[in-house]
Amino acid sequence: MPSSLGNLHMLIDLDLSQNSLTGSIPGAIFSTLGSLQQLFLYKNQLEGPIPAEIGNLTRLRQLDIATNKFSGELPPTISLLQQLTVFHAYDNLLSGPFPSGLSTFQFLRDVTIFSNNFTGTLPQDLGLASEAGFEIFDISHNGFTGPLPPHLCKGKALLTLAALNNDLVGEIPSDYGDCPSIQRLRLQNNRISGDVPLGLWAAPALFILQLNGNELKGTIPPNIANARNLSILRLDNNQFYGSLPAELGSIRNLTVLSVSHNNFSHAIPSQLGMLQSLSELHLQYNAFSGDIPSSLGSCSDLGILDLSNNLLSGSIPASLAGLSAINSLDLSHNQLTGGIPEVLSKLKLTNLNLSYNLL
Repeated sequence: MPSSLGNLHMLIDLDLSQNSLTGSIPGAIFSTLGSLQQLFLYKNQLEGPIPAEIGNLTRLRQLDIATNKFSGELPPTISLLQQLTVFHAYDNLLSGPFPSGLSTFQFLRDVTIFSNNFTGTLPQDLGLASEAGFEIFDISHNGFTGPLPPHLCKGKALLTLAALNNDLVGEIPSDYGDCPSIQRLRLQNNRISGDVPLGLWAAPALFILQLNGNELKGTIPPNIANARNLSILRLDNNQFYGSLPAELGSIRNLTVLSVSHNNFSHAIPSQLGMLQSLSELHLQYNAFSGDIPSSLGSCSDLGILDLSNNLLSGSIPASLAGLSAINSLDLSHNQLTGGIPEVLSKLKLTNLNLSYNLL
């Protein structure tokens, strides 16, 4: 970036995105661009630290430095950008703590800083100062520790909360249970524990709920039927228990249901056969018992069915021959009896595992 850009004193918008710019940002540029409101540098090959002079851009509303090679800690002067509404710094090599100054920003609605090397705890007052409330908060693929900030849905405007692949602990804040706007909640692969707030299961706009790879417990309540837009539900590798609610069968947009490696028990609800859009069903490594519901043969879009490592008994239902899209069927490590239905030979399977049964 040529330092001569700093001569454009009246500049309001500067967009240099999606080029092949290299090198570092000369701090002198930011010393004279006090009128700048939008700065877009994403998708270049810029490197080095963010200069402290960025604090001179006090009118800046949108800052996008994503997909570069910026490194080092964010300068403390970033707390001077009080007009900021959007901050994108994802896919860089940035490190150090989350900039605590962002907690005081009144207009901030989008913080997307995934795929960096940030560490430390998150400010617990984050979201309190925001007037309209956060819409997007994505800190995935970093090294953050400690609990989630409890006020991210204060403005009831939160659409996406993604914090996957960190080292977060503590419980999901109870206020997240009163977040009707939430569409995507992705918290997988942390060490979050405790129960899921009751209202979160029933969030009406929820599209993706990924809580897999944590230490969560409790049951799935019947009010999950109110999450009518839910498409992906991943709860695998936790400590959930009890039975699967029959109400899951009413979520007609569900495409992925994965609850493997938990402590679920009792019968598999036959209502799952009503999920015509279901493409993956993972129930392995639980304690489900009883027969395999013949209704599962109605899930015509099902490509993966894994019921292995449970306590299922009875025969393999011939109705599974109706799974015209299936390519992987694993019923191993159960207590199934009887023969292998000949009609299964009509399926276009690439994986069939019926081992360790009583067939």
